[in-house]
Amino acid sequence: MRTRNIRGMKNKIKSFEESGYEFGSVKDSFDGWRAYARWANTFNLSENFKKEIINTLIEKI
Repeated sequence: MRTRNIRGMKNKIKSFEESGYEFGSVKDSFDGWRAYARWANTFNLSENFKKEIINTLIEKI
């Protein structure tokens, strides 16, 4: 898995935390990234990203 792909997803989550992205666009982006990431050994990484998105969503509600 390329570092720039991981960094890109981190940046999208960070923008979502700062209200730069809406939840729908982050969810679509994460779903696509996760489908790509399944080809690598990235289970823990994708679970950590998912937890960050969920925690941010809970904080916004």
